[in-house]
Amino acid sequence: MKKLILLALAIPVLGFAQGLKVNNGSNMAIPYNPKMKNLGGEEIITSPVIIKEKKVKPTQLFKTTVNKTKIGTTTYDNQTNASIYRRVIAYPDGKVTALWTYSSQTTWGDRGTAYANSSDGTNWNATSQRIENVRTGFPNLVAFNQGGKLREMSISHYSSGGSGSTAASGGLYLNKNDGVGMTSFDEKTLRKPGGLLWPRATVSKGATSDYLHIFGVYSQITYPLPDTVIRNGVYYPHTYSRMRLSDSTWEAYDIGLPGYDTTSILIGNSGDAYSMDARDSTVAILLGDKFNNVMLWKSTNNGKSWSKTEVFKIRNSPRQALPDTIITNDGCVNVTLDKKGVAHVFFGLAKYTGFKGDTSLSYTGWFPVMDGIKYWNDKDTVLSVIARMPTYWGYDTFAVTDKTNHNFQTATCWPKNPSGTPSISNSANLYSSVTSYPIAAVDSNNYIYLVYTSASDSDVIGSDASDLQNFRKIFVKYSKDGGKTWSKRAQQLNDERGKEDLFPSVARDVVGGKLKLIWQQDDEPGTVIRSGDGQSSTPNDIMYAEYDVADILSDKFLNGVEENNKPVLAIGDAYPNPTTGDVTIPVSIYKSQNVSVSVTDILGKIVYAENYGTLSTGTSNLNINLNKVSKGLYFYTLKAGNTTVTDKLMVK
Repeated sequence: MKKLILLALAIPVLGFAQGLKVNNGSNMAIPYNPKMKNLGGEEIITSPVIIKEKKVKPTQLFKTTVNKTKIGTTTYDNQTNASIYRRVIAYPDGKVTALWTYSSQTTWGDRGTAYANSSDGTNWNATSQRIENVRTGFPNLVAFNQGGKLREMSISHYSSGGSGSTAASGGLYLNKNDGVGMTSFDEKTLRKPGGLLWPRATVSKGATSDYLHIFGVYSQITYPLPDTVIRNGVYYPHTYSRMRLSDSTWEAYDIGLPGYDTTSILIGNSGDAYSMDARDSTVAILLGDKFNNVMLWKSTNNGKSWSKTEVFKIRNSPRQALPDTIITNDGCVNVTLDKKGVAHVFFGLAKYTGFKGDTSLSYTGWFPVMDGIKYWNDKDTVLSVIARMPTYWGYDTFAVTDKTNHNFQTATCWPKNPSGTPSISNSANLYSSVTSYPIAAVDSNNYIYLVYTSASDSDVIGSDASDLQNFRKIFVKYSKDGGKTWSKRAQQLNDERGKEDLFPSVARDVVGGKLKLIWQQDDEPGTVIRSGDGQSSTPNDIMYAEYDVADILSDKFLNGVEENNKPVLAIGDAYPNPTTGDVTIPVSIYKSQNVSVSVTDILGKIVYAENYGTLSTGTSNLNINLNKVSKGLYFYTLKAGNTTVTDKLMVK
């Protein structure tokens, strides 16, 4: 059984404890945190809520049948350090090809690439060992035309071993077959071991040739070394390369993208915190990581010129000092191009605190229960949270608390166990959002399908309340209007209890009306490589399944899952503050209900109170007048239904 190592670093105690009443008459202490402003523009409210139990009998698992196939195994169980690789291709003739990082050893000395192909999605021809003759890792799968024939290629990083220099850390290794489904590969070193690791690769279509695009990052061994790689002033940078496949000519090699410089990046070295996609002549690259803004580069001419957009900002420049606590991205980012060339961007949220300096990139606290996937596209440019942890057992409102470190977050509940007693569990440490690892697919109608993982509140392992862990499951949401709106409820794509389902990779294009998915499955939460909490190096299964998108669009995989996608109440900063009298409080509520405000002095005496009656769902500005109160410090409390938020206000 895996023991949780909840934090790699200490998390400071925040807030104070406030008892909450549940309907069985017991008190559950839930710490209360004042609201915290997200620099990306979202208000994160940590407010106490009343947890009400519903006597809901779980619905029958799945309303349709799904055939799942085990296509391989691996003891190396870290399929990515952050963002999901695109490792499945669905072809128009019905064939499917999949790759994964493979090893058969407990020390992973034979780590490499496994390959599998199926003509019908059921019968698989899989390699029984790695396809390379050298140690590699983290493969990408692409298909391309060469000499009028469709071929497949794996691009991975080359691990030569050694120590003491970036030259021993990695290079790029290519495996190419002579046609779809052929398990014999020509091997080639694209570049000698020299520091570039965790590549992303994709192929675009030109008038006379396909183009191979590669984006990776240099390894940091010590800082700096005499042979440290620098691009546009950035140490250990991310670099871009482009090859014309008709004659294997590099048109761009190991360059920094336009706008990739010290005005955007302080230091590189964020392995796997990026994503890449291409459709026709359009290419998109998305870069994240906890200390970077989320940035999108897009080209419509096969990478010859680029435009840059900062999608989600945590600071205006890397030299800008960070506040003590930030809401940022977790490095699990994805960009998917739809059939019109629109870039759809997804990333998990993360929260860090206790920064030691603006250039040291060090911190003292990480919040493991931060939750949510943000979405944006470059047509409508609307940034919003579209997925959070679903709940199975049917609470009205939800809360998370880390009972050891008193860290409170709203908007999720994990778990509500079948006995009806609220209990609090933990998730194996992957340094990501509770809901994360997004990757998307597009069908013939240009509908978007977001596939991701989240902790399950109904599938938990452990012997007692102090040793519980949630298994992660795979979910899907869809949009029929280009990302303007998303399905309200999360559908669960796998129903096997007692299994950890991680690292979903889905074919970008829906072929034959089916969403085609591979993932890694294990009987222990977390991974040996990442979690470090006692997992065993036993083989993990690589699974494959196909899902009719008609069933997804008919919500046949709901599995009793509900999702608490919004906090009950959110408030912006009162302004002006300090004030001489008139104050405005922005407020957002997600369910029409009665709203009131009260203001108290430091002794708790009410000096102002007003009931605004029932407000409609949405955002309003509440006005209060404190002209008749004395100068000093006051506390205003906003109440919506049973939920309250309190903050400070100064009258001068």
